[in-house]
Amino acid sequence: MKTIDHFYSYRTYSGCLEGYPPLDSVYNSIRNRIKKLWGDRPVHIIEPEIKIIPKQHHFGPYDVLPQWTHIVWAHGPEKDPENHGSHLVIVWFTNEAIVMVDDILDQVDWQAHAEDFQY
Repeated sequence: MKTIDHFYSYRTYSGCLEGYPPLDSVYNSIRNRIKKLWGDRPVHIIEPEIKIIPKQHHFGPYDVLPQWTHIVWAHGPEKDPENHGSHLVIVWFTNEAIVMVDDILDQVDWQAHAEDFQY
């Protein structure tokens, strides 16, 4: 059985003063935030629907993520019987602040992305 240990949610572009940073910069920022929160963990980012804002004046075009970033750190059964369990940090994006967190565990291929651990 998979269980959520921690949940964290924030506005995707909070802290940006103007415009939209490149997607790789946003993804790096997410990975750094996860490291600060929970240390070095396996991370799976569910690819979001990207909105493209066309060029205006001298700026753009921009690839824009949904407004909210949601992150869970979950654990589940071990993949290898020599270990004690497995864990995974899952990141996904929505335009809503309120989400059904438990539903996300069923949308991820746990065997492909989670890593085993020992106590």
